[in-house]
Amino acid sequence: MPDTPTALTYGLRELVWGIESEIAVVGSLSRRIDEHVSSLNRLRAELTDRLVALDELRTAAADADLARYLQGATVVVLPTLDEEFPERLYAGD
Repeated sequence: MPDTPTALTYGLRELVWGIESEIAVVGSLSRRIDEHVSSLNRLRAELTDRLVALDELRTAAADADLARYLQGATVVVLPTLDEEFPERLYAGD
């Protein structure tokens, strides 16, 4: 007959190690997400500053022809990025 307390202790130890490993992975992913969000927020702040300056430039144009030119020349194209979703997210469908 196997030593039940020893087997139970070994099984619990494996479970705890597995949980600790998963916590480390989630922590690492959280840090990476935080870094990406910080980078995105910096880029958004930079874009906001540029758009404010552009609005001020367009508002300051007293000449109608200059204002019309600036209106046409200052069309802002916002950057886009296609999102990629792993197939495993749709495995249950």
